[in-house]
Amino acid sequence: MKLKYFFVILLTGFGFFNAHALHKKISVLFIGNSYTSVNDLPGIFDSIATANGDTVLADQYAPGGYTLQMHAADPVTLAKIHQRAWDYVVLQEQSQLPSLDPANVNTTTVPYALLLDSIIHANNSCTKTVFYLTWGRKYGDQSNCPVYPAVCTYSGMQQRLKESYKLMADSCHGIIAPVGEAFRRSMSVSSTIDLYQSDSSHPSIAGTYLAACVFYEVMLHQNPGSNPYMAGLPSATGYFLQSCARGIVTDSLNVWNLGIYEPRADFRWSEIASGIVQFTGYSNSSFSHYWNFGDTTFSTLPNPMHPYMHSRYWPVYHIVYNSCAIDSFHLTTNVIGAAGIAEISSIDLLVFPNPTSDFIRLVFPSTWKNESVYVVIENIAGCVLSEAKIENQDSPVLSIKDFNRGIYFIRVTNGRGSSFFSKKIIVMN
Repeated sequence: MKLKYFFVILLTGFGFFNAHALHKKISVLFIGNSYTSVNDLPGIFDSIATANGDTVLADQYAPGGYTLQMHAADPVTLAKIHQRAWDYVVLQEQSQLPSLDPANVNTTTVPYALLLDSIIHANNSCTKTVFYLTWGRKYGDQSNCPVYPAVCTYSGMQQRLKESYKLMADSCHGIIAPVGEAFRRSMSVSSTIDLYQSDSSHPSIAGTYLAACVFYEVMLHQNPGSNPYMAGLPSATGYFLQSCARGIVTDSLNVWNLGIYEPRADFRWSEIASGIVQFTGYSNSSFSHYWNFGDTTFSTLPNPMHPYMHSRYWPVYHIVYNSCAIDSFHLTTNVIGAAGIAEISSIDLLVFPNPTSDFIRLVFPSTWKNESVYVVIENIAGCVLSEAKIENQDSPVLSIKDFNRGIYFIRVTNGRGSSFFSKKIIVMN
C-alpha cells in the first residue's frame, strides 16, 4: 500500500484509533561481525519488540572479524541487501578500525561506509542506514596503544569510536544507534553489571541486552522501559539497562541524527498558561505533521500551541510522515490543569458500584431529569469503547460485562461535546 493511501485511511479512521494501531512492524538487516552475532543481538531485539506487541522481521550477516570493506565486496552481503526493501540496514564496523587516528579512519572505514550506504539506497531509496556505534574495549586497545596512545584507555577508545561513527552517519545522512555510549553510561552508574565477556571485548548477555534496548528505542521509537522481556537477566538488571538505553538516546537525539533524516513522532508538552499547551516534537519542519488534540480539533504545524476549554484527561496523537515513512505516537497522560487524571464535575452525579465487574448505575440530580446527555466510556488510551444518548434520566444502567480488567473513564457531555462530568472507574473482571 502506498504511503499516501495509508495516511488517508489512518486519518479517516481516527475516531477508531486504538493502542493496537500504534504497534509497529519493521524489517531490519544487521551487517557486522561477532559484536552483532554473539548472543544473537537481532534475536534479542526481536524478542523485546514482540513483548511490546511490535513486529520485527530481522536478518543478519555477521562473520567474525569482518570489516565494512570486506562486506562491500562479499556477494552474500550484497545479496542480503537486495533481498527486500528493508526499512533499516545496520552497519557495524570491525571493533578497532573506527577508533584509530582520523587519517586511518578516512582511508580504511569511511569510504566503505559510503559505498555500502549507496548500495543500500540503490536497492531502496527509503531504507534508513543505521550505524552501530560500538564500545571501547574494557581496558582500551592495547594492541594499537603503542602506535596511537589515544586508544590506550577505555574512555579514549570510546571517544574515538563516537567521533568516527558520527562522521560516517553524517556523511551518509544516516542515524546512529549509540550502544557504546549506553555502555559508558551504565558503567559510570553501576559497576556491578559486567557488560563484557572474559576477553574484555565481546558483550556479555547484559551487554547484548543493553544494545538491543538501544536499537529498540532508535528504530521503533519506543521506550524500552518496563518491557517484560529480560533475556534471562534479573528484573532489576533489565530495568536498569532499559533506563540506560532510554536515557542515552533521548538525551542527545540530534547527535544521533534522530528526527533529522527520519520522522519521529514522540513529543514534549508544557502548559504555558492556564489551559494553553505548547506541544514540541522532535522531527523538523521538513516533514509533514498531523496532530489530534483529543477534543475534536487538529493541527498540521510542527510545534503547535493549543488552548483547551476544559480541565480533564486528553489523549493527544501525533503523526509525522514524508514520502518514505510514517511514525505515530500518542500521549496517554496528558492532563490540563491538574496533576494526574483530571476528574471534573459540574453536576452532582453518582456512579456506583465502583470498583465493579458487571454494571454501573448513574444517578442524575433531579434538576437534570429532562436534559439530554451523552455518556461515553473510554479506556486509559482515550479510545471510546461505549457511548449512548440518554434522554429522560432515571438511574440508567450501563453494562461493562465485556470490559477487560483495568481502569476506564466515564464522561458525560452535552450536545456540543463539552464535558461536565468525568470519573475514573475500576473494572475488576
